[in-house]
Amino acid sequence: MRPFFNPKNENLVATDFQKDIVIFNNAERVAAAATAVVSAAGTITSVVISDGGKGYTSAPTVTIQNPVGLGTTARAEATATIADGSVNAITVGAQSGIGYTGTNPPVVLIGAQPTLTESNTVVSFTGDSGVISGIAITTVGGITHPTIQLDLVIPYDSDLRNSDITQGATNAITESAIAVGDYFVIKNSNVGSARSSMDYSDDSIVGIGTTFIDNVYRVAAVSGVTTDAVGFGQTALTRVIVSVANTAGLVGLANSTYYGDYSFGKIIMSERNVSRAYTVNTSNGITGIETGVLLTRKASLKVGSYTT
Repeated sequence: MRPFFNPKNENLVATDFQKDIVIFNNAERVAAAATAVVSAAGTITSVVISDGGKGYTSAPTVTIQNPVGLGTTARAEATATIADGSVNAITVGAQSGIGYTGTNPPVVLIGAQPTLTESNTVVSFTGDSGVISGIAITTVGGITHPTIQLDLVIPYDSDLRNSDITQGATNAITESAIAVGDYFVIKNSNVGSARSSMDYSDDSIVGIGTTFIDNVYRVAAVSGVTTDAVGFGQTALTRVIVSVANTAGLVGLANSTYYGDYSFGKIIMSERNVSRAYTVNTSNGITGIETGVLLTRKASLKVGSYTT
């Protein structure tokens, strides 16, 4: 999270080393498990799945143990298929093996989904975090589902407001730079009820919440306003509009009240030679979102000797 990802005072000569990052697929991965069924003739007739596993993006390899006392030429072969990230079927191939026994069935090894990582360099980035200081129901022409407006405030004591620490075109950040089409997360909210957030552009579900209004949202509209905000009184802040499945529990809420925390970030990276996709679970509230991809610096953040 900025500014800790790229503090300005980490090195006053150059901070290009902060742009080298590693992307790590944090999705839950559990290897599948299965048992071979042996016929009276000593061949493998089928493979029964006991656990389909989790996190598979491609069909894993299936290896059936060699028959006792025989080599690999006598070994049975099988292939797996997946659905929704789990192994849903294992099919014995034309080579069903010989010399197996039902009293000592062979071990079935199913390959685990490898951890996906990549290194890259940040070309540009933006992002900030703060609190939700106001919530109101509103309407926007052309958007099918209900919409709400959220006042995003960067707290007065946030390090984002410290120009000695925060980098950027304008150095210190006093108002959120979030834009239409950006995604952001709300955590630690205290009003409303669990609901789905919607994409304003095609009415698809962005995320399924589980606690109050904690969720991931997509910005349908954004504007700068001056109004009362928690911790300030009158101040300039950023107001965003998002689409939701319903507005239950969000009627009559006041400004200048703490309703939760927000954060957003967006990076543009160097071009890849190979396209890579990362998945995130948006159907289990914040718990699911936090299983998504992680970005870390190649060079660890310094623990001392900062310029003050």
